[in-house]
Amino acid sequence: MLKRILESIDFQREGVRENILFMFEREKRRSLLSASEQLAERGIVTPKRALTPDEISETIRNMEAPAEPGLDYDIKDMPRMDLNRPLPADLSIHDRAVENLLSTIEGAITQLDGYDAHISGVKKQYLDRLERELSRINDAGLRPEERTQARKA
Repeated sequence: MLKRILESIDFQREGVRENILFMFEREKRRSLLSASEQLAERGIVTPKRALTPDEISETIRNMEAPAEPGLDYDIKDMPRMDLNRPLPADLSIHDRAVENLLSTIEGAITQLDGYDAHISGVKKQYLDRLERELSRINDAGLRPEERTQARKA
């Protein structure tokens, strides 16, 4: 039973992560739509310009380019945004949309990190239980002195 639970944890982890990402993707779209509607109310039309084939090729070339020797690309330690700070009242619609998107991204990262920490703890509990259960099964037919010897080995 414990093995089946452990097998299902990773499967469920992926499902939950996908759901979290879907919710934040939906929030991102809602935020962008809201900004577009506000701009349209003011008569400001922002053209939706697709990348040209040359721009796409250049972008792909940049992504495929080898890393520059000696340059540290490690960005894992980016400072976190303060999600509780109030936004200035005089922000433009574009700047407010950017702040909302950054906040949405930060919220998604926080949710994903929190869930990963939670599920890792749950998985560890079940692994510990399984280890104890297997130890009991291995010790079941042994005399007390044999159990002590088996644990030392």
